[in-house]
Amino acid sequence: MKRSIVFIPLLAFLTGCQPPLTREQQLSIYRNRCTEYGYKYGTPEFANCMMKQECRQEKISLEMRKTQALEQGNWLAQEEIRVREKKLELEHKKYKERRKY
Repeated sequence: MKRSIVFIPLLAFLTGCQPPLTREQQLSIYRNRCTEYGYKYGTPEFANCMMKQECRQEKISLEMRKTQALEQGNWLAQEEIRVREKKLELEHKKYKERRKY
């Protein structure tokens, strides 16, 4: 029991030390997912799948930064995140409008 108490926080610390994925690595993950979903590379459906993956990841990243800023009480970071959220909402709205046509 004692070993697991020490091991779990150590494992969490080590996984937090991983370098972030490069843009190409992230796109490769998206491509693989979209292919696994059955979309064929080069089709509009595949492109939409890629965009959805990226939008989802950006939202997750934004929420993580927002949580960190709130936890730290960093007002400036919170304000930057609010601005980024508004920009992201506008981008998604434009994207949805383009898809209607």
